[in-house]
Amino acid sequence: MMAEDYAIPISVNHNHCSSVEAAMEAVDAGVNGVMFDGSGLPFDENVEKTGQVAAYAKL
Repeated sequence: MMAEDYAIPISVNHNHCSSVEAAMEAVDAGVNGVMFDGSGLPFDENVEKTGQVAAYAKL
């Protein structure tokens, strides 16, 4: 990850991932903070997909 190339503390955040796949790719890349944005989805689908991302990230 890019942050490992620097001697100072760096945090990388991927905000508003528009798909579950993008959020999972960010987790796999070692991004420190990942936020899935399901705000445009029906509530139940938003909750389901947010749960998929959380489970994948092992939260």
